[in-house]
Amino acid sequence: MKREELIGNWKSSKFSEWMHLNSDGTGVHEKRAADGTVDSLTATWQYVDDTHWKFKVVIPPEPDTPGLEAGAIDVSDFEVISFSRERMEVALFDYESTFIYERV
Repeated sequence: MKREELIGNWKSSKFSEWMHLNSDGTGVHEKRAADGTVDSLTATWQYVDDTHWKFKVVIPPEPDTPGLEAGAIDVSDFEVISFSRERMEVALFDYESTFIYERV
């Protein structure tokens, strides 16, 4: 996998969420709630090598949630198990199963 092959929009096959990866390293993480509302969070992403990349989501401050009063950055370190132009299977540290994302 090359950096330019990651650029685009990816939908999770397990959850109602999408990653939008822009060519300049910025991105957006979208998650659809059960009621249909979409939560969009600012993100950045970084190509590490041909089997690894990072997705960093900015979590805004949540004054009523302990530990998130000032917000946070959630970093996902993806290890690419398989990759094609239309589909990628990735593993995350401490997860037993892999995740599938399909290009949309």
